[in-house]
Amino acid sequence: MSQDIAISIGKRLKSERKAAGFLQHQLATLCKICRNSQSGYEVGDRTPTAEYLHEIHKHGLDILYILTGTRACFPAIPTASPEPEQPWIPKEDESFVIRNPSNHQDGLSQLLYVCLDRSLPHHVIGRPILPGPANRIAPVLLPIAAYEFTPGDMAVKAMGLADEVANVVKLRHQNMNKPADS
Repeated sequence: MSQDIAISIGKRLKSERKAAGFLQHQLATLCKICRNSQSGYEVGDRTPTAEYLHEIHKHGLDILYILTGTRACFPAIPTASPEPEQPWIPKEDESFVIRNPSNHQDGLSQLLYVCLDRSLPHHVIGRPILPGPANRIAPVLLPIAAYEFTPGDMAVKAMGLADEVANVVKLRHQNMNKPADS
């Protein structure tokens, strides 16, 4: 691999790591590598292994973007269009898709979500829904003013993610019913 490509991959890796909220040592620990290896990947001195790429994918990093500079996205999904004067905002346990008209590369607007909390006046707390083990991505605080929200029912069907959505909703309800520690 040329040094220029390795440096580009490293820069995108660093950007994705930071966007996901990880420090170098945190991501290195999760991926079972030493911090020096993580640093080497980010500056282009080392080439990430397939095992490492698999691990960071499980923690929500966009592998396609890291390797190519192109964001992974879902196929175009038909969605119900909200009425212009009354924007649609998801209720708790509803699936939704968002669009950020001002920034098409933010990485958040290319995902399906389930609404976990709608109690904040200007935000929705949503958990991204992905197939398989990558579904362990942390919830995200989404400002209502920054995104256009649309119902996710058709997206759930089109991507075959009904079980994943049901599991997130079930887990949320289980966590709500846990007694508080004394």
